[in-house]
Amino acid sequence: MSQYVLGFILVMVTGFIALSVYHRAYLRDLRKRMFYWLRVYAKKRRKFILLGVVVAILASATAIIVRRNIIEAQHQRAYVMMDQLWYSNEMWFDLRIVIDGEEVLSSFHAIRNRIYTESPDFTPYFTEMAFVHSQESAAALPSNIIASWPRDCNWAYGMAAGINWAVSRDEADLTCFVQGQIRDVICFTDFGLSYPLTVADMVDYWEEVSALWQAFPQFERSAIRRLAATYTQS
Repeated sequence: MSQYVLGFILVMVTGFIALSVYHRAYLRDLRKRMFYWLRVYAKKRRKFILLGVVVAILASATAIIVRRNIIEAQHQRAYVMMDQLWYSNEMWFDLRIVIDGEEVLSSFHAIRNRIYTESPDFTPYFTEMAFVHSQESAAALPSNIIASWPRDCNWAYGMAAGINWAVSRDEADLTCFVQGQIRDVICFTDFGLSYPLTVADMVDYWEEVSALWQAFPQFERSAIRRLAATYTQS
């Protein structure tokens, strides 16, 4: 009986020793595997972090470029509309703007505050200004377009007549002033226009007429306006 007990004890001790050795080897292998996967994960994580940083930088740069392009486009639109608004004011045209779905006949300063990018009332919704021939035509335009048209037929005819009169003055007329020749002789063809200037030209070719108008000295513009005023009284 003692032999069996001794054999059993020997087997148990041998098994325990073998299991201990295997267990230590297994644990050592398990630790190696864990460290290996941790290193792999850390490397992948660094790659993902680096990729995320690159993507974030590219996204930020793209957002900055897009925003800058939007601001530049707004400034460019505002520059063109300010030129149109100045011309409309010089010609004494009517102005229409749509605010909260309602058409409003507005003033130069009120609309300037809406389209001037540095104004606290700047509204990027208004993207364009258009010259039309009548208020009815203005009503057909989308609400984001500011409209302008000749305020009074007689006044507009008077302005056209005054400009035609001013352009028709030759060098002899211009040198009659005490201060000498106030400006060079002006030709319609120099501005891409033809004689006689009409009210329709003032609407359809506003850029050319604006350039022509700026060629007149300020007091000559006043003389043209006074001539236009006589048309409204007739």
